[in-house]
Amino acid sequence: MVLERHQQEWLNSAVSQSLIDLNVVSLKDFEPYDRLLYALPDSDRRNDGRIRDKILKRYTHIEEGGWWCSGVDVLTGFESEWGQFKPDIPYRYQEKSGKGFDTSQYKEKFIKYEPPKNVPTEIFALKVPLDLWQAIANRYDVSLPENIVVTAQGRALGFWAWIVAHSKIPIIITEGAKKAGAILTAEYVAIALPGIFNGYRQPKDQWNRKSGNAYLIPQLQIFAQGGRELIFCFDRDTKPSTVKNVRTAISKTGTLLQLQGSAVSIITWDRPEKGVDDLIAARGIEYFNSRYKKRESLSNFKLSALLDISKYQPLIINQRYLSENLIPTETAQLIGLKSPKNTGKTEWLSRIVRRLIFKGKPVLIITHRIQLAKALCARFGVDHIEEVRNSETRGILGYGLCIDSLHPNSQANFNPEDWSEAVVILDEAEQVIWHLLDSSTCQDNRVEIIENFQRLLKTVITSGGQIYLSDADLSAIALDYVSNLIGFPVHTWVAQNVYRSKVSRKLIPYTGSDPRDLIAALVKEIERGNKVFIQTTGQKAKSKWGSINLEILLTEKFPHLRIIRIDRDSVSEPGHPAVGCMANLDCILNGYDIAIASPVIETGVSINLKQHFSSVWAIAQGVQTVDAVCQTVERVRDDVPRHIWIKTTAKGNRIGNGSTSVKALLKSQHKLTKANILLLQQASISDFDDLEINFSPESLLGWGKRACIVNAGKNSYRDSILTKLLSEGYELSSHQEEDIENANVIRQEVFQVCEQNYLKFRYKVSDASIVTEKQLEELKNKKAKTEAERLSQRKGILSKRYGIEVTPELVEKDDNGWYPQLQLHYYLTLGNQHLPERDRKSLARIKEQGQGSAFKPDINKRTLSTQIMALQVIGIEQFLDNEAEFCKTSLADFLDRAIKMRFDIKTILGVTINPEKDSAIAVAQRILKKLGLKLEFKCWRGDRSSKQRVYKGCEVYLDRRSKVFEYWLSRETKEVETELKVA
Repeated sequence: MVLERHQQEWLNSAVSQSLIDLNVVSLKDFEPYDRLLYALPDSDRRNDGRIRDKILKRYTHIEEGGWWCSGVDVLTGFESEWGQFKPDIPYRYQEKSGKGFDTSQYKEKFIKYEPPKNVPTEIFALKVPLDLWQAIANRYDVSLPENIVVTAQGRALGFWAWIVAHSKIPIIITEGAKKAGAILTAEYVAIALPGIFNGYRQPKDQWNRKSGNAYLIPQLQIFAQGGRELIFCFDRDTKPSTVKNVRTAISKTGTLLQLQGSAVSIITWDRPEKGVDDLIAARGIEYFNSRYKKRESLSNFKLSALLDISKYQPLIINQRYLSENLIPTETAQLIGLKSPKNTGKTEWLSRIVRRLIFKGKPVLIITHRIQLAKALCARFGVDHIEEVRNSETRGILGYGLCIDSLHPNSQANFNPEDWSEAVVILDEAEQVIWHLLDSSTCQDNRVEIIENFQRLLKTVITSGGQIYLSDADLSAIALDYVSNLIGFPVHTWVAQNVYRSKVSRKLIPYTGSDPRDLIAALVKEIERGNKVFIQTTGQKAKSKWGSINLEILLTEKFPHLRIIRIDRDSVSEPGHPAVGCMANLDCILNGYDIAIASPVIETGVSINLKQHFSSVWAIAQGVQTVDAVCQTVERVRDDVPRHIWIKTTAKGNRIGNGSTSVKALLKSQHKLTKANILLLQQASISDFDDLEINFSPESLLGWGKRACIVNAGKNSYRDSILTKLLSEGYELSSHQEEDIENANVIRQEVFQVCEQNYLKFRYKVSDASIVTEKQLEELKNKKAKTEAERLSQRKGILSKRYGIEVTPELVEKDDNGWYPQLQLHYYLTLGNQHLPERDRKSLARIKEQGQGSAFKPDINKRTLSTQIMALQVIGIEQFLDNEAEFCKTSLADFLDRAIKMRFDIKTILGVTINPEKDSAIAVAQRILKKLGLKLEFKCWRGDRSSKQRVYKGCEVYLDRRSKVFEYWLSRETKEVETELKVA
């Protein structure tokens, strides 16, 4: 029997009456003792068998009554003795809360649920009625067993045995019986743990220290079979310590489940309701269904912990636009602001800057893009570094610059000690820090830039200055990195704006292998007389869907319209309409019908035109990070529809070995670095015995964390971007089919435009003026370049790189990645004797630039020794003989060796080998592609029962690579001879 108050409590938690009747009973007086104290040891009883007084005193409160819930023992199928009792009057006790030896303070606590004493915890597997069983069977399209027995109370026997037998049915794991009841009522299978850490046991010794490997409890392990998906749905807490515990429990239990072969995912939500029962009661089953569909993998959940800023206990605000009253505390020195796009972060910073300048504080603005730095400087009223010499203030108020320039050899001649008592602002902080740690433009001076950045932070903090980090996606990665570089405790103040726009912008996604449907719909939109803003990843002439080719296509189709292209080349090309536009975008764009932008407009820029552009069109081809794409589509602030095509995955642009585990990624970097240096030592090169390869562990950790986030996003690129945009308030909408009826025609037109334009570009490069080496260096350092200068620079680079005539074909090969392919082939074969010297010079340059230190990822990017060694060990050279023949049988040893080496091959060469699916030929082709080569099919051989495909070795020298190799060999031989003469 269930008392009305207990029944109402369960009904309030969205649990059906039938589940309540089967699983809940009200107890009072001495009844609870039978449920809780049935397993007392002899030591808890007197000689006459009576329970000792101290135990009875501890449990006296249960006599006032409460409810009891148990379920089914999934190991036996019978009703379980184990359960939990919720007393109406909970047990209260005083806990010492003083720190150290101070135990004078006490805090009252209470125990909400009472389990049986001295009994190992189990799970709640609630008894279910037949109609619920049928509903679950229908959901997962699984047949019910025949002749199900239903008890007089309404329980359908055998439900959990049926669940165990059907591993295709996912199971949701929650905490607490009521929550399991709420999820079951929603017609999902759910079990409940009595506590978040109760899914596994951790052996401990007599000193309460871990003494063995953790293992799943039997009642949970029985479900972790056959690849079943197990889904965690724990409470949404806000207390930092509780959040940390929940993440730890899910991570630990989830990893143990994965080791049993289970798929593991997590249901989360961003509504204020704490428990899933509260969520369903307040938002309804449909909302829970939507969260179930958007559950995330365990690996992504673990990564999200890296982003969580709750440990900084941020000030939570909810403001459409950041108010002037949002001011950091007077003692705060490290200040973080996380606020959605278009909530006035830049305006808030400008108000801060004005106050600081009025107080005589110099301001240093650090960004990752030149154009962004110039735009922010104009907004904040300080000089850009290029303007300092000619400005009236001469940088006295401070200035802005790219983080690339944070070294003494830059035009800034940067000295951290000059910024005592200053204020440093990192707008778009996440991208600035990632640019510092991974960009190719920082590579040559990375060690010095990191060292100067660290000295700058310490100088500012120790002198009483401040550091501002602002970003719509501000994470613990950035805050932790800056804190770790400072190296000592600093008063940190973080504000998080949780505002969500009440206006749901339409988000119209396009599928398909390319954006032809989007472009077809775009053309229709323009034909209707509407003005459009287009954002695309590509820029180069080779990029079919890049800014240059789209400009040509749309100019041909709409010659009467005004079109502006804003990309890296146009904003720095003298005389182009886009020059200087970043500081005055609204005014300039107001004069155009179509605007096409590359990622040069990605972050930190606001286009505030109202009722000008009817829509925004975005193409994400996998180059930008997930966050960058989401930032890009927000540059136009007007509430107009967003049309977007996103590449499904972007695995070709992953970082390191592509891992999403920080530990695994960093381990691979350590391993590669040691291997590269060891190979040089084995070649009798000892120049690097004193090289400091453990430079800035804080930077390496920050790099590893962000790299894993980037890799995870690239693995599920489309889904990750759409999920993030939806979480930011967008509303999915479908496109009109009639808008894309000419999609294939449009695609053909785009391809023709690209082919013609790219051919013209290749001929322009080959016909460009020849430049001397000195002129080439001047062009590389020149910021504003005409088209002719860019073409001459490209021709000079190709001529110096390959040593052969620069033809249109060579331009295309270089654009397709010919250079790194040839390098591997050359140093594997003809140039192998020069490989140690090649890597020695690369490392020597790193060592010199870093004054004896090196950043591990840069070492691994610049050296080739480990890649060549891996190719040799795997036996790839056998395929370079054009007369040789290969088939499945002859390559059995090769495949076996490749499978054994697959983890090293993945780390070193970035080639994935699936031992269950890949054939020897497939593995060989995948590795040979790294050299720009492939095996050619020759014939079938064998009878019907043993028929095999036969391939012949690679046609190695059909593409002029032999001429390049001769040039490289001659150049390296002369360099060696010259060095010997000097010595």
